[in-house]
Amino acid sequence: MYDPIRSRALLALLLLATLLLATVAPAAAQEAPPEQLSGEYRFVSGRRSIVQSVNEVCDAFDFVTRAFARPILEDRNQPYERVRLELDPDGARFTFGPWGPVHTRFGETRTFENERGEQVRVRQLRMGDRLVQFLTTDQGTRRNVIQASPDGRRLTVETLITSPRLPVPLRYRLVFARAGRPSGLAAK
Repeated sequence: MYDPIRSRALLALLLLATLLLATVAPAAAQEAPPEQLSGEYRFVSGRRSIVQSVNEVCDAFDFVTRAFARPILEDRNQPYERVRLELDPDGARFTFGPWGPVHTRFGETRTFENERGEQVRVRQLRMGDRLVQFLTTDQGTRRNVIQASPDGRRLTVETLITSPRLPVPLRYRLVFARAGRPSGLAAK
């Protein structure tokens, strides 16, 4: 027996599902496979982003603190010239400039000593096509969201630093270029 109300409801659900698939599918098609994160990268750009963010944070400080904070923030937020990432199904290993290699299983927190001799608690998560890192010291937390470009040639690192000593979070974006081609991709 034909029920017009039920038919309309079913048609509405079908249209909604089609719309959802149409918006999700193109985004998923543009994502880089997670294994494309593995490799060695060299710094390309992002210094302007760091300077702008340091200025925003320093502008939120009072005049006296600003003079002391700026050189510390500038020194502690210099991009590493080389970054190396190795992902496997269970975890990730990274080397940032002279610091590393550091390896953790996904979701596990381990403590390492960085190049300044500070104890850093490291936790890494794999979230779709991204590697999310939490690097925590007694001073605060740095969250890096790392993602490869769809072709695997570039690596973007979105950094957010929070600390009870900062009046506002420090945010910047760094871009790295692959030092060699990703495994499994032919040279062009």
